[in-house]
Amino acid sequence: MVPSLSFVFLSVLVFVATVSALITNSGCQCKTSWSYQDQSFFSGACGNPDNDLRGPWCFIDERPCTGLCFDEPYGVLDGQQYDHCPAWTGAETEAIPGEVVGRWTGFWNAGDEKRLGTGGDEQAASLCVTGGSPRLTLTDAAGRTDVHLITDVVCTGEHRGYFYSEVNGRTRCNKFTLHHGSLLTLATHDGDKPYDCSPLDGDEPEDTAIRNVATLTPVKGQVEQEGLLCQPRAPPPEIAGKWTGKKKMQLSEAFDNMIESCDVSVSQDRRSRLMIESSGCTRLEGLEKDQTVNYQTDIIFDAHIENCIPAEVSSTASPDGVLSQQSTGTLLAYTTDGLQVCYRYIRTTEGTLRMAYQITKHPEKNHHACPDKIVVSKDVAVLDLTLENQNNDALPEQLEWLCRNAMGQLSLVPREGGTASESEPSTPEEDESPDDAMSSRSESENSGAGPGETIRFMTFCAYLLTVLHVLG
Repeated sequence: MVPSLSFVFLSVLVFVATVSALITNSGCQCKTSWSYQDQSFFSGACGNPDNDLRGPWCFIDERPCTGLCFDEPYGVLDGQQYDHCPAWTGAETEAIPGEVVGRWTGFWNAGDEKRLGTGGDEQAASLCVTGGSPRLTLTDAAGRTDVHLITDVVCTGEHRGYFYSEVNGRTRCNKFTLHHGSLLTLATHDGDKPYDCSPLDGDEPEDTAIRNVATLTPVKGQVEQEGLLCQPRAPPPEIAGKWTGKKKMQLSEAFDNMIESCDVSVSQDRRSRLMIESSGCTRLEGLEKDQTVNYQTDIIFDAHIENCIPAEVSSTASPDGVLSQQSTGTLLAYTTDGLQVCYRYIRTTEGTLRMAYQITKHPEKNHHACPDKIVVSKDVAVLDLTLENQNNDALPEQLEWLCRNAMGQLSLVPREGGTASESEPSTPEEDESPDDAMSSRSESENSGAGPGETIRFMTFCAYLLTVLHVLG
């Protein structure tokens, strides 16, 4: 007897449910099917029916868990054990930097000497982070082992930066640096304001007295070079090319807050760094131009795509009658001397680009301060640019803009003379600046069927099964 089509679809659905159950952050297995707040999930899938800020989760099977950093579920809800899941590609969650992922062990230092425990022995340090998880475990300088919840991550250079974490109801700033891929330094402090990053960088005696630095070596579970977060990345296609136009910025009160206007060009060098060259600046009409040439070199490491407005929304027509489209977003970057920069941009299909950028003045309090609007102000400079040598034959839908790919990610910049995988982070003795060390990788792996694709396929099968049941 030939099996019915509905039976075939049901078999496929059962097969998917059998093989695709996800593993949670603690190494537990999601239940094959579970429900919460009138929402149901199948095929061992994770979900977020209550909009948990920590990301997707699931009720788990009652069996031993074998996670890298945790071996027990996160908690109990309605009498059932649950755990959080690694956030799949495209989820709007804060990424734990790959530089600290894995299990690490070492010792804490106080100043230049090993910190001693209560028994006079060197105080051991341990760190464990599961990729995609919002949690990490850290044995601090006092010997306590706490679970941290990551709330924010910022890169301030190649393979270095800060991450903020919630622990015991308090926000803590932590500074990390990965040296040569095999040595990690992690700095915290014992001050009254653990959220303040300034003691992690200060040279004053009161800073060094409260600062603790762990020197850690890898044990298990570290990521490959391509999984590291703080690496130079190529600008999005929206920004690529050479641009010319005007730069406007507001001067200080000593100059009556006058607006200075300069000729400016923006391009990318062979390392894909953003090069801004300005000259011919004037403060008032009729004055002689200042011919001093100023250069600014910024290294992009992340982009946040905000909008890709289609033709029917933007409703701006070019001279040939083709409706214009525009892409909006922000770029996070750091200068070659370590300053933090944020760009807000609007790119149109007509070859125009408006950008506002702001250099963060107090990074210990507010990392990567971004302009709210593209308007000149005391802290914000504005660039009005036109693309040179634009291909006017390309239709808007043919432009490979990053905003058209919600799952997209900026590609990493290859090292000169070799592939990204051949590059190595710096050593503690030879810390390379972003200007000298441009290690990177090829494009992120976004291929393959992830949990999102499995869920969509399963939903499609369930829909067809329902239709077949109604029809027959």
